Amino acid sequence: MKKFIPTIFLITALYCAGYTQTGNTGIGTSTPGSKLTVNGSLAANYRSETATTATIGANDFYVVWNGTANSTLTLPAAIIGNGNYKGRLYYIKNTTASFNMVLAASGSELIDGAPGISIPSGYGVNIVNTGATSGTTWEVVSFMNASIPQFHTSSVIAAGGSATLTGTTSTAEVLPGMSLTVNNPSGESLNYLINSSIAFDAGAATPTNGAVNMYVHMIPYIYVDGVATSFRTFIESEPTRVSGGTEASSNFIGNINGTVSLAPGSHTIEVRYIISSFSNLASYTINQAGSTITATTIY
Repeated sequence: MKKFIPTIFLITALYCAGYTQTGNTGIGTSTPGSKLTVNGSLAANYRSETATTATIGANDFYVVWNGTANSTLTLPAAIIGNGNYKGRLYYIKNTTASFNMVLAASGSELIDGAPGISIPSGYGVNIVNTGATSGTTWEVVSFMNASIPQFHTSSVIAAGGSATLTGTTSTAEVLPGMSLTVNNPSGESLNYLINSSIAFDAGAATPTNGAVNMYVHMIPYIYVDGVATSFRTFIESEPTRVSGGTEASSNFIGNINGTVSLAPGSHTIEVRYIISSFSNLASYTINQAGSTITATTIY
C-alpha cells in the first residue's frame, strides 16, 4: 500500500506537468488550442454614462454614452512596469440622438497620433492599448456606424388617364405621373434602390398615312435631380394593323432598377423617356395606371 500511494502521486504529477507544458488554459474544455480557450459565453463589464466629462477606468470594457450635451470621455493614463495596459480593449458607443462625444487620451498621450477622436451620434469605436507610455498609447481597431439601419421608402403609383407621347430622339420627357420626391433624413449619404415598373394599357395610335403596321420604340431612363443615370430599358410596342384614322394599339411593359447614393435632403427622381422612333406614327396615347416608381434605402 505504501508503494501504491506514491505511485498515484507520481502519475498525477506527471499528468499535470504534461498539461501545463502546453502553456494553454481552457475554460469548459480540457483540450485548449489557444493560450486561453473559453468553451462558452464570455461576459465583460457594461457601463452606461451620461456625464459630460468622465474617465474610463480599469473596470470598464463596454461603455455606452447617452448624455444630454456634447461630452469628453478620457482614457486611463499609461502605467510603466507592472500593470501596463498593453493589449487592453475598450468598446465605446455614442447612443445620443444628436450630441458629439470626444474620446480623449490622458495628458499628452495620443490616439493614433491625435489627442482625441470625435465619435458622432450613432457611432462607436473599438480601441486597443499599445503598451507605450508616451506618444501613441492607444490605437483604433475599428470605427463603425453602430445604429440600427433605418429604411426609408418612397413610392408613386401613376394615376390612370390618357397621356400622349410626342417626344423626340433628343429631348427626354417626364412620363406622366412618374416623378417622385425622396427625402434623406439622415446626416449622411445613403444608398437608395430605385425601381420602376412601367405598365402601359392599350392606347390610341395616330398613323401618318393609311393602312400600316404601327410601332413605337421608346427608351425610359431614371433621372435624379434632373440628371440622367445609366439605368434604362428599351420598350417596343407590338405592331398594330391600322386601316386609317385612329385605332387601339397593343400593351407594353418595362422595368428599370439601380442603386444611387443620395446626400442628405430632398431629391427628385423621375422616369423620363426618349422616343427612339415612331414607325408610321404621329403620336401615341397611353394609359399607364399601375406604373410605379419606388426608392428604398439599402445598407
